[in-house]
Amino acid sequence: MGIIYEEKSRQFHLYNDKISYIMTCLPNGQMGQLYYGKRLRHRESFGHLLEFAHRDMAPCVYENDTTFSLEHIRQEYPAFGTGDMRYPAYGIRRENGSRVSCFVYKSHIIQGGKPELPGLPAVYVEQDGEAQTLELYLEDPVAGMELVLLYTIYENMPVLTRSARFICRGP
Repeated sequence: MGIIYEEKSRQFHLYNDKISYIMTCLPNGQMGQLYYGKRLRHRESFGHLLEFAHRDMAPCVYENDTTFSLEHIRQEYPAFGTGDMRYPAYGIRRENGSRVSCFVYKSHIIQGGKPELPGLPAVYVEQDGEAQTLELYLEDPVAGMELVLLYTIYENMPVLTRSARFICRGP
């Protein structure tokens, strides 16, 4: 069981004997999901799992790059107003009426065990060695908000748990 961060490729690989969950920091700083399923052998980059291709009528993030469209990428926590026409994972309405947000990677922490979710029922571990947790810190500096995504992989179960926490720092 483990969580590996490859700094060069900016990818996270969460795995145990049965499953793998792989994420990457996309070119625009948002987090994208590359794979979830049967365990894969670790490698420095799983970039081959992220497809960049020109698609007619797709909204593109960058003016001169018609291959990077969030509409065709699995995102970890999709937002409104980023060019992705699917439903967002959350809704925020700021004081000025804007609903657009863009949480980008800021930092991360990998720790043993599973943190509690205050006030909520949750899976837990008896000892820290039974699981590992990745805390991803994402920020939207325009909205003055932080999003913390927590992922816990368990040693003896083919299970990954996820949760999210929003922190408002003010505009």
